[in-house]
Amino acid sequence: MKKLIATVIAILTLASAAFASFVEIDRKGEDTSVQSCIEKPVSPSISLFTYACLSEKWQEAYVGPELNGKAGDVAYQVAYGIGQETGGNRNGGWLWAGYKKLSAIYLSENGATGPWAKGVIQYKVSPKLGLGYVKKSFAGEGVYLQYKLTNSATLKVSGFDKFKNSEIGLNFLF
Repeated sequence: MKKLIATVIAILTLASAAFASFVEIDRKGEDTSVQSCIEKPVSPSISLFTYACLSEKWQEAYVGPELNGKAGDVAYQVAYGIGQETGGNRNGGWLWAGYKKLSAIYLSENGATGPWAKGVIQYKVSPKLGLGYVKKSFAGEGVYLQYKLTNSATLKVSGFDKFKNSEIGLNFLF
C-alpha cells in the first residue's frame, strides 16, 4: 500500500502543471507526512479532485467531485471523495467558505482507522500573513499561522495545547 500511495503522489505531482494542485510536507513529532491534492476543473463550478497522503505511520488516497461557487460576497467550496487507506476503505471531504479577509474550513474523514476532523478559522492580516484558530482530532486546539513565503510556497504552523504539540508544514502550489 505504501508504494501505491507514493506512486499516486508522484504521478499526481508531476501531472499537476495542467491544473491547480498543492504538495504539503508536515512534521509532527517524529512523524513526517507528504500530502498532495490536485483539482481538475470540468466546468466553471465543478472540479474533480484527488488527494493522497503518505506518512511513516499510515497512508490514504481518495478521489471525488468538488463544487465551487459564490453566494453574494461569500465564496464556497464543497468536496467529497472515496478511496483507500491503511487497513481498508476511507471517505472524506471538506467545506470551505471565505468572506473578504475571513475564511473557515472544516475537513472530515472516516474509514477503517476511524474518524478524523480538522477545522481552521483564519483572518488574513496582510497579503502574506494569516492568523487563526485550529482544532484537530488527536492533536487538540490552538493557534494557526500561515505565512506566504513566495507566490508558490507557504509556511503553515499549528500550535496545539500551548505549543506542546505542534505541526509545521510547507505548502507548494503548482
